[in-house]
Amino acid sequence: MSGDTLDPILFQDKGVLAQEERLAVLQSSKKLHIGIPRELFSEENRIALTPSGVKSLVENGHLVVIERDAGLNSHFTNQMYEDAGAKISSNTDEVLSHSIILKISPPSEKELQKIKPNSTIFSALQINTLSAKSLEIIQRKKIVACAYDFLKDNENKYPILEVLEEISGLASIFLAAQFLSSDNRGKGMLFGNIYGIPSTKMCIIGTNQAALTAAKYALNLGVSVSIFDQLVSGLRSVSTQLSSQIQTGIYNSEVFKTSIRSSDVIVASSNTQNLKDIIISEDLIKQMKPGSVVIDLTLDRGGCVESIELQPKTNPYIKHDVIHYGMYNLPSNYAQTASIGINNVLVPLLMQIGVDGHIESALRLNDGLRDSIFSYKGLVTNERVARWFEKRYNDIRLLMY
Repeated sequence: MSGDTLDPILFQDKGVLAQEERLAVLQSSKKLHIGIPRELFSEENRIALTPSGVKSLVENGHLVVIERDAGLNSHFTNQMYEDAGAKISSNTDEVLSHSIILKISPPSEKELQKIKPNSTIFSALQINTLSAKSLEIIQRKKIVACAYDFLKDNENKYPILEVLEEISGLASIFLAAQFLSSDNRGKGMLFGNIYGIPSTKMCIIGTNQAALTAAKYALNLGVSVSIFDQLVSGLRSVSTQLSSQIQTGIYNSEVFKTSIRSSDVIVASSNTQNLKDIIISEDLIKQMKPGSVVIDLTLDRGGCVESIELQPKTNPYIKHDVIHYGMYNLPSNYAQTASIGINNVLVPLLMQIGVDGHIESALRLNDGLRDSIFSYKGLVTNERVARWFEKRYNDIRLLMY
């Protein structure tokens, strides 16, 4: 971030949850007008700002308007937000009338019709759920659209994406342990290194933060872990970070296929950029042992396990005698933890936008924020989005000066 450095004060009242950052009061050069609507997607429980984050922004002179009950699914009440200084509104149109809109799920066509031209939207992209009509509205209204998926920090990392992947990776271990139980028609196996009993075998696909987190906690529970990826560099990085010895290999090798067949649990967290890449075929799933578990964490990118149904009627479900589980937004099941993680990234960013004076100034000064923009003043500025919607790609760096 440009400007002054802010020293966070960490609160200790959240128990085992990720600790929220509180920021020192900093004189802002421009008052931000921020609107946070209720999420329309029924399975989305998160909210972009916590009461603590709102308090930091309000103390710095910014206006935050939150739609009534927007935080309830994360167990943040209207009263908590009011006490933090937010205005609570029952009028969706009023909330969406502000110049900066914070969401979790991509804005719907209905929401976009109400958002004013030249506004700025922060949300997840979820490219395979964003409609072409929505993108057209964003372009027509010359909205500055920022995707959490592409937002970078000063270390060139993806802070929101990584915290959500970390939640997914940890959750996958809890879920796998639950699904393996006899009550869930699993193999009746328990994680843990119990003397005289063979360890549970887990195969992890990918080397991103979700894969690394899953591997770390599985190893701590005495699970025998193997990791596969398409890049040797990713495997080397994971092996370096994990103290225990793990087996590594490349996709589609014979070692890979043998590991899939013999594993009790598969956690698919491929970080491939090729949407709808099938890494584990349905035929390979059929060769797994009955009662095994496969969890796909990549459905927001199209999924990489062929036998995973994108919208199963029940979750988990059994197919080919293997327990399957896949969700678009697993972190939403842990809404308060995820909301705190998102808040901790957005609050310092919004504070700095206020210091810089305007979103335009912030984009010029902040490379990581600029990388998050996929539509700017009517032009598509992200190559991946341009390819997906067959639009012309425009380099935002050439548009800023």
